[in-house]
Amino acid sequence: MKTVTLGVTKTCPHRQVLTKYFEEHGVPCEVKYIEEDPEFSQKHDLTRSPNVLVDNGVVCRGMPSPEELEKIGRMCELPAEA
Repeated sequence: MKTVTLGVTKTCPHRQVLTKYFEEHGVPCEVKYIEEDPEFSQKHDLTRSPNVLVDNGVVCRGMPSPEELEKIGRMCELPAEA
């Protein structure tokens, strides 16, 4: 399974929605706060929140749409939503 990382700010209103989505789909998800890890933020050019990274590559900047979440799920080898 691929690694999912959320690059978010501490005040990001979407963080809980995204972590819940990945948790419900059995995908381990690491949260990295932009304010606490400037090296990570710089490496991936993270200036806004949220950002979804798969295997350390940015796949979505901003809150993913349901279609984008499904696409990310396929990238992580998740079954599609019915």
